[in-house]
Amino acid sequence: WDTWRLFQCKYRNQKCWKLKLNMILGFTDAIKDYDGWMVSTAYPWNELTMGLGRLWKALLKKSPQELGVDIEFTLPGILCLLQDFQEQVESVETTVMQFQYQA
Repeated sequence: WDTWRLFQCKYRNQKCWKLKLNMILGFTDAIKDYDGWMVSTAYPWNELTMGLGRLWKALLKKSPQELGVDIEFTLPGILCLLQDFQEQVESVETTVMQFQYQA
């Protein structure tokens, strides 16, 4: 939970969209791979997943040029990762979580 709070603070303070993309992509991939937190009921994890989804929505409104990604390979790869993460989060049976990253 503290990691999420720290991430939010660092992300908000970052002004460069390319660096924001690197930060949120790394954070999302890490919590996707190390998913033990998803079955824990110790914290309101839906707050994390919904908040992360809102950050992704805002970021994906930026142009590929602003984000420093190509539209042929990188952007589809990111969207695939987000879809996989959404399916993973929303299939957890111990708690109800949503991850809505699309506008």
